[in-house]
Amino acid sequence: MLAAAATTLTHGVFWVSTKAEVYLLHSLLVLLAYALSFNDSPVLTPLKKLFAIGVLTGLAASVHQL
Repeated sequence: MLAAAATTLTHGVFWVSTKAEVYLLHSLLVLLAYALSFNDSPVLTPLKKLFAIGVLTGLAASVHQL
């Protein structure tokens, strides 16, 4: 039990101290925007696709640490 608690706390301190989750979220949002741009689904019209890509890119830019 003590080892599990120590592992969980160490893992949490690592993620908070390195801010790695911000970079992972940024990468995920950018990859989703790229995947959406290459998606040939007939459901998404070009205007809807551009809007979704803009939203994902804006979210990615807002969470990226400068």
